[in-house]
Amino acid sequence: MGRGFVFAMDAAVALFVMVMALATIGYFSYQAEKSPYSKIQLERTGDDVLAVMDMGGVLGSGNRTLIERELNRTLPANMDGRLVISTYYREGQGFNLISIDEYGSAQPQGASVYEVGRDFLGIGVRVSNYSAARLRIWEK
Repeated sequence: MGRGFVFAMDAAVALFVMVMALATIGYFSYQAEKSPYSKIQLERTGDDVLAVMDMGGVLGSGNRTLIERELNRTLPANMDGRLVISTYYREGQGFNLISIDEYGSAQPQGASVYEVGRDFLGIGVRVSNYSAARLRIWEK
């Protein structure tokens, strides 16, 4: 009876060590996916994309083809995104929502998605509209 007990304990200890090793590997793999550097890179890339499109006058143009083309050209090859532009018209003492336009790719299930934003004005004789661009960005 003593010999069987020793073999059972040996197997239990070996099983415990194996489970702990697998749990440790799984934990560190999960933590590697949540790297703060990838989040920072995605946010900064999104900010840069919106800045380039705003400074080039693309965001305020309202031209669907131009916005789509510039979004695809400006995003790096390993990233994808969805741009939503909400436009408000100034009327009286406030702004009223007049349109929501969406550009880019559909957001994939289970991807780590980060959102950045940029606000801009459409200026004519007086400030006539205010728009908010929100870019959701993810790695392919």
